[in-house]
Amino acid sequence: MTTSRVAIVGGSGRMGSWFSQYFKDKKYSVVLSARNREKLIAAAKKLGVSYAENNVEAVKNADLVMVSVPISSTVSIIKEIAPFLNPKTILFDIASVKGDIPKTLEEQSLKYGFKAVSVHPMFGPGATSLKGHTVAIIPIPGSEDAAAKLEQLFSDDGARVVVTDGKTHDRMISVVLGLPHFLNILFGAALLEVPEAISQIREFSGTTFELQLLLAECVFGEDPELYSEIQMVNKDFVNFLGKLEKVFSDLKKTIEQNNEVVFFKNFERVREKLAQDTKYASAYNNLYKIIKILKNG
Repeated sequence: MTTSRVAIVGGSGRMGSWFSQYFKDKKYSVVLSARNREKLIAAAKKLGVSYAENNVEAVKNADLVMVSVPISSTVSIIKEIAPFLNPKTILFDIASVKGDIPKTLEEQSLKYGFKAVSVHPMFGPGATSLKGHTVAIIPIPGSEDAAAKLEQLFSDDGARVVVTDGKTHDRMISVVLGLPHFLNILFGAALLEVPEAISQIREFSGTTFELQLLLAECVFGEDPELYSEIQMVNKDFVNFLGKLEKVFSDLKKTIEQNNEVVFFKNFERVREKLAQDTKYASAYNNLYKIIKILKNG
């Protein structure tokens, strides 16, 4: 892929900065734009790339434009910059929830003649490279060649690329992001009901609590705006909450009634589901490998 100039709208954010470094390392010319000028200048200086005074100036003559802004702002940003893109430009977003984004990309790309792709890197800014990480790609009608180019770009750097559509993406994201985020937020909130300090709780903790606490601390160490949008913007997850509420209610009732028969039956049903995973048999050993790494780290 012969892209020479990359514009990243929202380049001062953590993922915007990550991709700025990624493209810079690949010898592309990178220009950033962001709503906060102070953060924009600081990010550009730290990364050793250029910046533009506004989004329109950033995307002019760019071969590749990445939109890395809050989910709720993505559609409006696409509409803002679309009239200023060249036919050679490939525009892509990296929003965690797609909603109307693919439809907007299709409409705007057909109207103004550029190429568009919707992308979701399934990793955070702590990743050191693309290698071994999953990247979801949603091809946009009329821009299939652009999707193929990005797929090649990311897979060449070791990413596992999953090609999907917007509806399937959001439904699966409600499970692989929305659900674990919710459970960890719930876990953290439940700890507020425990009077002891975390340090005191740790004195009694075993491997299960240590790993759960690690996950929760990672979640609460992130941007609450992103996590709130993943929970609230994805309609599939909002609908899934009703099912989750029933699961909780049924389990609560089973425990309160001391109903071992129902508990064992449901436990076995879940075990059968999890056993479909090829990594199920090695889960326990992998748990202790992780614990060993954490203790030695």
